[in-house]
Amino acid sequence: NMDQAQLRRLLPEFAKAGVRELKLNNTDFTEVDIALLTQTIPNLVFLDLSYTKMRKDQVISLLFTIKNAASLQELDLCGIDLSFVSLQILKESIWNVRKVSLKRNFLNKLFEVCLVKECLPSSKMRYLHLHNLKMASFKSGISIQSLEEVDEHLNSIEATMLLEMVKNNSTVKELTMTGEDLSTIDEEILFQTVLNLKSVS
Repeated sequence: NMDQAQLRRLLPEFAKAGVRELKLNNTDFTEVDIALLTQTIPNLVFLDLSYTKMRKDQVISLLFTIKNAASLQELDLCGIDLSFVSLQILKESIWNVRKVSLKRNFLNKLFEVCLVKECLPSSKMRYLHLHNLKMASFKSGISIQSLEEVDEHLNSIEATMLLEMVKNNSTVKELTMTGEDLSTIDEEILFQTVLNLKSVS
């Protein structure tokens, strides 16, 4: 991990040199000018900031910079508190990134379902890994998975929203909800959802 002095010295050098990949996980940015980091982002194709420490204003500044980073293809923001970020801002910031990891970001399950729904139409995103859900895009269509290993499962409202989203999107071809309790879900919604899918479990 780089300390504050190293960040202040090296990040401008990285920006000047046009560095394409940056891995700064577990770094503390709270006392560092976030512009030192954001000025490196336009050149990047890969950015790993997992489990970094940032103030709220720094996170917002970071997300707005990522939104306009045309080259960025892979982004890892796992472990950063995004609970105060609006759905619209988060969606817009990751919309054009091919592979996004957002685990342990203190986003609730309903927010995650809504984020997947918002990101489904993106032509560039191929992979979105959240804490409770995973979306992957293949030539054959989109796969959505409710993750079994998490502590809490989807409640009936969240599960219904997920099913409605899949039912209304013909590009989704695989749905995995293993371990979820679907006993209280409307049978008609279940039936209509399954009709369009190639694989269900």
